[in-house]
Amino acid sequence: MDPNDDGNPADGIDGWRLDVANEVKDRNPEFWQNWRDYVKSINPNVYITGEIWRDAGEYLKGNEFDGVMNYRFREAVVNLLTKNWEVDKFISTINKIKAEYPEPANNSLLNLIDSHDTERFLTTVENNEEKLKIAVALQFMLPGSPMLYYGDEVGIKGSSDPDNRRTMLWEETSDNYNQSKELLEFYKKIIKIRKENTVLTQGRANIKSVGENESIIMIKRELKGKSIIGLINTTSKQIEIKFDLKQKEVLDLLSKKNCKVENGVITVILDSYGIYILK
Repeated sequence: MDPNDDGNPADGIDGWRLDVANEVKDRNPEFWQNWRDYVKSINPNVYITGEIWRDAGEYLKGNEFDGVMNYRFREAVVNLLTKNWEVDKFISTINKIKAEYPEPANNSLLNLIDSHDTERFLTTVENNEEKLKIAVALQFMLPGSPMLYYGDEVGIKGSSDPDNRRTMLWEETSDNYNQSKELLEFYKKIIKIRKENTVLTQGRANIKSVGENESIIMIKRELKGKSIIGLINTTSKQIEIKFDLKQKEVLDLLSKKNCKVENGVITVILDSYGIYILK
């Protein structure tokens, strides 16, 4: 954390990801409190996150971790896209996590859809890249920090460990090069959108279901009078929705197309598994 021991941690690491943190606490209940005191004394801004698969509330009281790997988020997304969860059930699960954790911790959770310990998400959704895009949109639109597992952005597949740790293919000249350039471009777009809009990292979030059979997820992020609305179609059919909006015109940040508002009402047609990010 301070390699040359000069009191300036700028040349050291910025954070710790702590493996099987619950097993450590089971053996020594005060260990992570002592750990936090020690590492924060070296660098008060260091980020500490733990690998906790279950409810992590006891670790997020301000005296142990800043955040955790949000496997509960992953489970909810998987259930939504592979086990026919209704949108309202997904939303209630996300809101339950939010209610159980302190607000600073909610903004510091690592929202993941897969990792070195799980099946690759693209394999989980039977190679449906549109469903993967929905999962990524939820990562980037909801509170927390998106955690990307290497290769997801180019469509690497893999079942359970160790198949989920396949070698990254970098060169297009490789005989078996099969990266998804379309998927990579989607990741680049949504990363750029999040980086350029502070409302997506700091704004208050409201999530609800709308549209036919309430199968559209609407995520509204608001900060200092600015807002962004995400619309996500969780079905394989086209759905048209209308809702009130004060602005006369809004921009879909993904397609860069303007959407007109007439008489205070906006009409949006979402294609199968379609996504809009309206500003």
